[in-house]
Amino acid sequence: MKLTPRHLHSPGSLLLLAKIKAEDGPRLAGFSCVTDYGRGLSLVVVHPLYRGRGLGSKLLGRQISVLGKLSCRVPLSSVSGLQMCFRAGLTAGGMVKAPGGRSELILEERR
Repeated sequence: MKLTPRHLHSPGSLLLLAKIKAEDGPRLAGFSCVTDYGRGLSLVVVHPLYRGRGLGSKLLGRQISVLGKLSCRVPLSSVSGLQMCFRAGLTAGGMVKAPGGRSELILEERR
């Protein structure tokens, strides 16, 4: 997907950065990007050094609090991705087949 500034300025879109303080200054530890409340794009990336600390769940939780609702699709084989979404408060809303035949769980939060 080609993400343009127009995408990030449309309703339901948000880009969040997570920084940590390091000895040599601030470092990017992770980020989360959502378009169309997660229906267009829902992406969370956490640097390997900072995984397992709840950073991904916090990023998703912040997306939910700012946007008011969020939907994402996570492959059933991605246990860590599913755990992150459940910890952020998302609940299962259905299951779909992705291109290539893999099963994905639709996770949602609506406030």
